[in-house]
Amino acid sequence: MENSSKRSKTHIFRFFLRLILAGLFLSSLFYILGPYYIRLFLPLFSCEIEILRSDYNIKELYLNDKNQIMYQVEVFRVGVDDKGRTLGGSEVKAGIVGRTLYISPLILYSFLFAWPGLSIKERLKVFLISVPLLIGTQLIDIPFDIINRIEKPWGVHSMSGQIREFWNYLLNNGGRQFLALIVVLISIASVRLIFPSNIKADIGRNDPCPCGSGKKFKNCCGK
Repeated sequence: MENSSKRSKTHIFRFFLRLILAGLFLSSLFYILGPYYIRLFLPLFSCEIEILRSDYNIKELYLNDKNQIMYQVEVFRVGVDDKGRTLGGSEVKAGIVGRTLYISPLILYSFLFAWPGLSIKERLKVFLISVPLLIGTQLIDIPFDIINRIEKPWGVHSMSGQIREFWNYLLNNGGRQFLALIVVLISIASVRLIFPSNIKADIGRNDPCPCGSGKKFKNCCGK
């Protein structure tokens, strides 16, 4: 029992150490290459917003030198707010913090790198599964945030507007982090279900571990 407890503590320590190191490495990587990552999504965001809102004309959507996603949108809708001011029929110019896009990949790939019991081949499969899921989380984030900001002066009168505002509230209060953890679990579970581990019962303790780590079975999955 004592040896088992020590091994468990060692595994936990290694997991958190790998998690911290991965987080530091990815943070440094995004500090250097982050703007390129953001720009990859901008055409997708622009297309998605115009599909969701046919009364919008996106004139500009770009990343400035302060890592802010700037947008200039013409609203083809005219109305009057509660104070009698005319809304729509004009251009809306504003920006949001671009670094928000770093949250999901930082959490996702820090956990995938640190997750115990995954061989190199399994980590590669998990990475491939996680990429479309990550793109999906980004597409339900920034575009909805931009739409919500543009629609603010109009107020929330429809059910879809209330849902959009509530979703935006969730994202900005821990929702992004929660979504990233969900993607982590889905990616790992998918690999485990589609490619189950084939550890034979008759494998020797000194034989190479079938997970592909290069260690002996007794020092890896056989602990």
